[in-house]
Amino acid sequence: MPIQITYSRTSRLFAAAAGLFVTTALMSAPVAAQDISGMDSQDIRSMTPLGSLHATVGTETLEWTTLHGEVDGETLASASWQPITMPESPMARMMANMDEEQRRQMEETMGAAGVGVDRQYVRIRITGFDPESGKVQRAGMLSIELGMLATRDIDAVHAQPHQADVSYYRKTDDGVTLLVADTRSAGATTTVDFDHLELNDGKGSAEGRFSADLCPMRQVVRNTIEPESCITLEGEFTTRLTEQEAVSMTGQ
Repeated sequence: MPIQITYSRTSRLFAAAAGLFVTTALMSAPVAAQDISGMDSQDIRSMTPLGSLHATVGTETLEWTTLHGEVDGETLASASWQPITMPESPMARMMANMDEEQRRQMEETMGAAGVGVDRQYVRIRITGFDPESGKVQRAGMLSIELGMLATRDIDAVHAQPHQADVSYYRKTDDGVTLLVADTRSAGATTTVDFDHLELNDGKGSAEGRFSADLCPMRQVVRNTIEPESCITLEGEFTTRLTEQEAVSMTGQ
């Protein structure tokens, strides 16, 4: 059952802001509260909720809200999907010169062999904010990103877990600490399972579960992991998605 993906221009997303937050914090964790004061200007109540995320850390239950609305004159959304255009393969060029029956037979043959032809990919970002903070801010923010998801067959998407990038700005007594996945640890897992994924022109929706082993960014970068500083997030999400402008893997 394929997902129909239509390429269109849409609003800019919170993804850029989330990327800036991560870059800023690479060399500074924990982050003092005053360092993010300039980001605490947008009232969450002025935004439209798109959905929510819930997770547990030990006995602690956490909640986040995905948002859509106007910030500084720009329409933004914190949950999105982005079509990824791939360079044309030699196989695609060869099939373009075939008649309809030859092309159908080739697609069936390639599909049976497990080789993708004309595969569709998307990037999915889901960023949630602490609803109790009252502001759109870095403190408490959770971000989940799947950078290269093949979506030609929705059944295949639902059938297996997917690797994801997860980051969490955890509030502590000392400020805010950026937690990320320790990808060098053999036992660490960061996965997303979709129970539902729908992508249409300009919009979409997603429901699923996630699990992430996260450690302080400074420790991960320096490879000095202290297990007592790490956490395991296990939770679920349900949210509407907005479409972001398509990006080319060739950078063109």
